[in-house]
Amino acid sequence: METRTKSKGDDADPSPQSTGAWVDDAHECHRRKTQGGLADLECLADLECQTLLAEQARELAHRLRSPLGAIDLVCESLVMEQPDSEIAERMQVVLRASAKLKQALNETVGAAVPRWPTREPMDLTHACKRLADTDGLDWAHNAQASVRIAAAPPDCEMALWQALSLARLGSRDGQVRLGLVETGAETGAKTGTPAGAETAPIAELSLTPKHPLGALDQRLDGEMLNQGLAFLRLKRLRRFAAEQGGEVVIEPSRLLLRLRTVAPG
Repeated sequence: METRTKSKGDDADPSPQSTGAWVDDAHECHRRKTQGGLADLECLADLECQTLLAEQARELAHRLRSPLGAIDLVCESLVMEQPDSEIAERMQVVLRASAKLKQALNETVGAAVPRWPTREPMDLTHACKRLADTDGLDWAHNAQASVRIAAAPPDCEMALWQALSLARLGSRDGQVRLGLVETGAETGAKTGTPAGAETAPIAELSLTPKHPLGALDQRLDGEMLNQGLAFLRLKRLRRFAAEQGGEVVIEPSRLLLRLRTVAPG
């Protein structure tokens, strides 16, 4: 049974009212998770609806900002060429309308994008085990100790659910094998940090369909063309990974989520 979850930030800051609402939602999610069962599923579904709405808002803003910028450029050029003409007056009306549209876009994105109450070291190993237990997944943990990342717990849990939903698109029966390993620290030559410097170890979470329908990367490429639910989920998952100093890698046989780890707090 597939479950759904929620997402994160953009360049526009939300109003204090919307920020407070997201904090309340996150606390409510934690409270409902302690109940388990249906309350847990409802919480994940509700949070994903909210965060996928945020991704849609970001996508809309991204598509409209470039055309609005072009309109502004043309209007400003005409105003400079004919400053005292009737055309200049009309262009000023267009510029004011464009400014209002930009403001509306920023407000829409700001109101839709969640802001988590905390981002602190959390136990990724425990979150993966909980996902495996809840959904009946094969689970393999090869790290010697618990793996921790710097993320708000509800944000991380949602990312795991969304990664699972994407991996299931390449499965015949929804069965996915979940694995977590922690690799050694990477050198500056690989990460762009100063020569000789080392970064934190990387957690590699793999989701592998047990009975694949075909190459997972090709199936997800097809889903991306539709720009539907899977498109928004993958965009949100990539955003989460980037915020953790990592990346999402889609291979023919599996989806790989690479995240920067942190030392236990």
